[in-house]
Amino acid sequence: MIFKSRLIYIFYIFILIITTNFVDLIEGYKIFSDQSAYYKLIYAAPGYPNEAIQSFQAQRFFFPFIIGTIINFFTLENHINTIMIIINIILIFSIILVLVNLFEKENIDKLFYPFLIAILIFNPYFARSFIHAPLVINDLIFSLGSIFLILGLKEKNILILIIATSVCALSRQTAMLILPLFIILFIFEKKIRTDIKRFWYLLLGLEIILIFYITLFISSEFSENFSFKNVLFGIFYFDYSFYESFLFIIRLYIANFIILLFILKFFIDQIYHNYDSKKITFVLICLFLAFSFWVQPILAGPKIGAGNEARLTVLSLPIFVYCIGMIMKNLYVKKKYLNFTIFLLIISSLHHEYSVLKKISIYNNITFACLSLIISIIIFTIIKRNFLFKKIKN
Repeated sequence: MIFKSRLIYIFYIFILIITTNFVDLIEGYKIFSDQSAYYKLIYAAPGYPNEAIQSFQAQRFFFPFIIGTIINFFTLENHINTIMIIINIILIFSIILVLVNLFEKENIDKLFYPFLIAILIFNPYFARSFIHAPLVINDLIFSLGSIFLILGLKEKNILILIIATSVCALSRQTAMLILPLFIILFIFEKKIRTDIKRFWYLLLGLEIILIFYITLFISSEFSENFSFKNVLFGIFYFDYSFYESFLFIIRLYIANFIILLFILKFFIDQIYHNYDSKKITFVLICLFLAFSFWVQPILAGPKIGAGNEARLTVLSLPIFVYCIGMIMKNLYVKKKYLNFTIFLLIISSLHHEYSVLKKISIYNNITFACLSLIISIIIFTIIKRNFLFKKIKN
């Protein structure tokens, strides 16, 4: 049974690979300009880049430095793109395994596993984007670290929490948004009762701050100045047109509609009435963390976000998928509706730039948006009428 379930996830990744639009690094820079900075870090390892890069990218040097050092040691510089794609696929599969481990610990019906993993794999802005633009690997590493953080909290395992916090802090400055959660857990540990000694939350918070300033100091040798306030408050500072605002909202909707659908439709009815207070608390902790990561790229606004807001909001997708699994727990759904919804998710993942449909001239951003909108309406209808039809009797 375990082997069969693993085969399903491998099959998902196979579908993802054969439907992804593979491009070389130069072509990839046109859509993901950040790749240029990470390429410089990888190519220069174990040294510093010769030309300065923006500080927020330079500060994320750790994992590109490690990967680049290994690549350059074995003189594999001509195969950077291929190597990075392979590493990204391994990371995606690792996230799947951690999620399945969490599902098993929560006794979530195994019938739901393929559907839940499909939400992750076939989001147009998550797994596919990392295969299309593999050098933005720090984002995927951050997602892996964040779901390990949830595992550490669930297991009450301090070692996992320390490692997961380090991985998040070394991969993206977004890890600073974990601090409010640690502060809340430190202050209200007795009421929340996570069964982890409260001083650990203080130490984990200090770990994030320490890593932030150490990486900032080291990266100052090869970085340009960049205002972090633009990233955090760009939506309030910059003038953008109605059209830019419209595209901003549409991209966010396409990337997140199924998350919002489950959270809004089922959270109160299915979680609140079926779980004890301790389980509700843990789900709330997970949602607080996921929404903390989710809101940051939105605050950057249409100008600073430069079209990346959809991709960056779904960095918290693994945590949301875990929460959706908890929302679906102890509920019944006919398998045919699950399978049909999975099929729709696969179709909706065919991004106009990242998928093979890029080669079809009539398939552009408008076509993709219309297709995604139609599919989201169909999925909403399926869920409203047939999905989670009734509770399983104990």
